[in-house]
Amino acid sequence: MRASFLRCVGSTLTLRSSSKLDVVVGANYFKDGQDPVIKADSEYPDWLWKVPLKPAQLEDVAPGSKQYWKIKAKQKCIEKNIESTVNF
Repeated sequence: MRASFLRCVGSTLTLRSSSKLDVVVGANYFKDGQDPVIKADSEYPDWLWKVPLKPAQLEDVAPGSKQYWKIKAKQKCIEKNIESTVNF
């Protein structure tokens, strides 16, 4: 089985085939467990390939929406943290 890897190019995903792998090395965190097996791309749901890798930007969401205010609050928090380190 040839493994396909996701690679982020801008805001889109591309699949890149690599050498033969059949497990996700290091993904198992149990002491006695095994690493999960990599399946064929067709065995994964279609929505998985459409998941955005970058968080939404303020310009991308509708003004006044819940997501808009969540982004604004996060930006305000970052600004306050920067101010507190500069004025320290």
